Amino acid sequence: MKEFILIFIHLYSVIVFVGYVFFDCVICAKIENMNKFKKAYFKSSGIIYAISFILLIFTGIMIAIDKFHLFSNVSKIIFVIKILLIIFMIAITIISIIILKRNKNSNNFLVKKAHIIALILCFLIVLLAKLL
Repeated sequence: MKEFILIFIHLYSVIVFVGYVFFDCVICAKIENMNKFKKAYFKSSGIIYAISFILLIFTGIMIAIDKFHLFSNVSKIIFVIKILLIIFMIAITIISIIILKRNKNSNNFLVKKAHIIALILCFLIVLLAKLL
């Protein structure tokens, strides 16, 4: 039962996280009056995004602890690559936040493209998770 609950929370968090990033990259790119929309939408949804990301990491760790001894050598290599991609995603997020806090503008390349990079990394992480 514990495994079912962990996997359910993990999958739900993946849907929320990837959906948020996809919405920002694909749907919001088409909206003309972005500044007003982003201030209204992302202020409230940022909390949900952060909670889903924390739940995603926490449940992923719990599932990995339970299943790691069942992995073959190839699966362990895929798992390490997946972890490195997640660390890269976290680093991009932290660096983008630092740049935004220091400069108070969003003209930096990394800040502008952080969600597109995150969407590509999400695709790769989901693909690697499926291979496990």
